[in-house]
Order: sequence, then C-alpha cells, then structure tokens
Amino acid sequence: MTDKKKKKKHDDRDEFREMLELAIEDEISAVAMYSTMANMVKSEVLKCIILSIAKDEWDHARNWMTVLDMYNNDNDKDKHKR
Repeated sequence: MTDKKKKKKHDDRDEFREMLELAIEDEISAVAMYSTMANMVKSEVLKCIILSIAKDEWDHARNWMTVLDMYNNDNDKDKHKR
C-alpha cells in the first residue's frame, strides 16, 4: 500500500471516530435538554412523555458508545496484524 493510500485510510478512520464521538455528544446533549424541559412542565403526562424521549436519546448514546468501542477494538486488532 502506498503512503498516500495509508494516509487516506488513516484519515477516514479518524473522521469516522470523530463522527461517532460527535453522535454520542449530540445524544447526551439531547438527554440534558429534554430532562430540563421535563422539569419545566407541571403536567405529569407531559413530563413522562418528555422523559421517555430522553430515555430514547440515552439509549441511542449507549448504542453509539458500543459502536465506538467495537470500532476501536477492531482497529486495535488491525494494528497488531501489521
């Protein structure tokens, strides 16, 4: 593999990892925002709906964390093969 192709592959990996990290941050920010919103309403029904949405966002964040962990482990294995 040429140096140019190696750099491109490395850049793609870095970009993908950064995208995963950004997705995690976005989901966690949404959890914080929805939790704040839930605390602003008096209606228990609205509060439950908003907190349910916050839980969905937290689940998304956990899923992205799992993807990131799996991605990092795969890349670690690739490094040891060389």
